[in-house]
Amino acid sequence: MRSWSNYRGLLYSFPVHIQKAVKLAKNFSYSPKDRKIDKIMFFGMGGSAIAAKLIQSFLYDKLNIPVVCIKNYRVPAYLNKNTLCFFISYSGNTEETLSCFQQALKRTKKIFVIASGGKLEKLGRRKGFAVINIPGNLPPRQALGYLFFIPFVLICDIFGIKEADYLLVADFLRQNQKFISRRAYYLAQKIYGFVPVIYASGIFSSIALRFKQQLAENAKHLSWMNKLPEVFHNEIASWQNPSKALSSFIIVILRDKKEDKNVEHKLELALKIFKKEKRKTIEIVPEGKTLFLRRFFLIYLLDFTSFYLAKLNKVNPYPIAWIDYLKNN
Repeated sequence: MRSWSNYRGLLYSFPVHIQKAVKLAKNFSYSPKDRKIDKIMFFGMGGSAIAAKLIQSFLYDKLNIPVVCIKNYRVPAYLNKNTLCFFISYSGNTEETLSCFQQALKRTKKIFVIASGGKLEKLGRRKGFAVINIPGNLPPRQALGYLFFIPFVLICDIFGIKEADYLLVADFLRQNQKFISRRAYYLAQKIYGFVPVIYASGIFSSIALRFKQQLAENAKHLSWMNKLPEVFHNEIASWQNPSKALSSFIIVILRDKKEDKNVEHKLELALKIFKKEKRKTIEIVPEGKTLFLRRFFLIYLLDFTSFYLAKLNKVNPYPIAWIDYLKNN
């Protein structure tokens, strides 16, 4: 059985995965014959889907067409011949993704397949679509370097998006590994024994979701997340009851040094409410000169945090027995 030390090695390999993924994408020559694209649609589940959710948020203010993430057995009615589709399944055998792939064949020819093997890769090659094979034998949640950067770089190239920061991320994370690891251990100690409620504005909301998933799979630790400013319109009122149970919760707020001024103002007011209600809070502000770098600093920091929380919880981060049970039955 693979252990904590093996998993720690995976975390330290993340910058290497990023470099290899960028090289794979750059060396992959592909351009849709029909350049008319009215939307980008991602299909995937779990660790494959979170890469799509991150791309969706990263491209929010860079693309003039929508980016949609589908986590279902059925394709939406608005998938058409002008939809650029990415089918992502690390194993290549995700049943929801395979189901959608079969349906999409009848509607569009603009299809990418990203997998480490399995039925999806075989079908993609058989049908003549663009297939990118990625290294196997990783937990899908730790294949993010490949699952994010390959489609992200391809989209940037296809649509002429200038985002040079993706070439800097690997070195930036490698240079900050020790600092990130130490800070993550401190955060894990603060969270240990509590139920984290993760709040983040739009620029970090997909990262909050990633953290929630990493806590679940790595640390076997319950948490939930919600977006700002939506929290200010409903959930903020719930921090009063049940009062005894709420003492077991800790509010984790993902902040940016250049966050939206309206969100910043409301958040400062919310922090006063949490203090008045005597709720525990942690504010996390990532390092980095640009938003792209800060986003990946935060992803890496929170991945390490989930790993250290697994150690504190005395659970092995590798096995996901209940997920495997549901997948296999």
